[in-house]
Amino acid sequence: MRALCVVLSNGVVGAEKQALALAQAVGLPFARRCVTPSAAGAALPTRVQLALMSLVGGQALGLPAFEPPHPRLAISCGRGSIPASVALREASRGRTLTVHVQRPPCVGAFDLVVAPRHDFEGEQPPPNVLLTDGSLHSIDDRSLNDARDAWAPSLAPLPRPRLAVLVGGPTSRRWWQRDLAPPLSDAVACGLVGSAAAAAGALGGSLLVSTSRRSPPAARAALEDELSRSAMPTWLWSADGAVGRGIGPPGDGARPSGPGGENPYIGFLAGADYLLVSADSINMVSEACATGKPVYVWQPEATSGRFRAFHRRMSERGLVRRWPDDGVLEPAALWSAPAPPDDTHVAATRIREMLREQAAEQALQFDDS
Repeated sequence: MRALCVVLSNGVVGAEKQALALAQAVGLPFARRCVTPSAAGAALPTRVQLALMSLVGGQALGLPAFEPPHPRLAISCGRGSIPASVALREASRGRTLTVHVQRPPCVGAFDLVVAPRHDFEGEQPPPNVLLTDGSLHSIDDRSLNDARDAWAPSLAPLPRPRLAVLVGGPTSRRWWQRDLAPPLSDAVACGLVGSAAAAAGALGGSLLVSTSRRSPPAARAALEDELSRSAMPTWLWSADGAVGRGIGPPGDGARPSGPGGENPYIGFLAGADYLLVSADSINMVSEACATGKPVYVWQPEATSGRFRAFHRRMSERGLVRRWPDDGVLEPAALWSAPAPPDDTHVAATRIREMLREQAAEQALQFDDS
């Protein structure tokens, strides 16, 4: 079956997963294609890349020629995917609908831009921009229910309440964003999991801890060492696989395992009673809020700029709360969060409408000819 949609990836997991989630929600058969400029081309600012393409074509940046048949839809996310999307739109003579996730420096180069509100803080966005509350993702009731069933046997030995701790880290590629969130130092990592262990332990519960690819190795090691001294039943998952205390009574040495040795991240989201997320990851906060469970954020007041705007809005909406200084988990019954944002499906609905409008317009043009 020919892919009617192509996801143009820049090779960055956090960006690619947003584009893939949107493609899945649109519902067209799609294919992933990693198409980025050459190393020399990628070193140029985006506007310079596009100016060069307009003069001599995408081959100047090391991009392949986009031959027909062209897809009906192209979804990109992240700056590295912008040149390929613009080149594809040009090659298809506008017949491929181009959608970009996150704010690009060239908003007008796309048919639709799906960007979080904090990317346009204090600005009036152009008409082709659809604003979302947070990041796009594939976490919804169906995926959570499936994960709950799949991971229930693996999580069963961990006593409730279960507190999932989702740990991010600095953005290595987006160096201009590093000052917007506090660095994940060894001390911060230890303070985060130490406070979480005390809170869950006071209620006889357990921890589900997941670090990300962005978590610094030294911070991960410090975090693991802190948990190894704790008497908490804990499942610690890192980018290197399942590590740490494992599942079961303290000291039993059991290592955690799940279906097929998979990453248990979505199992943690589905099986947790509370979630605590480091303030440096907008993606993980957005995914945590999609569960509809109590979500805490660690030190959101230490962020600035667009990160602070995001956390302030989520807090004002009642979707998250700041992790309390006393580290006491509030009874879940006291949480009255509204329905979580449905940004991905709202964006998918807009895209389907645009595709229908485009098809009707092209059919009319064909009849007139």
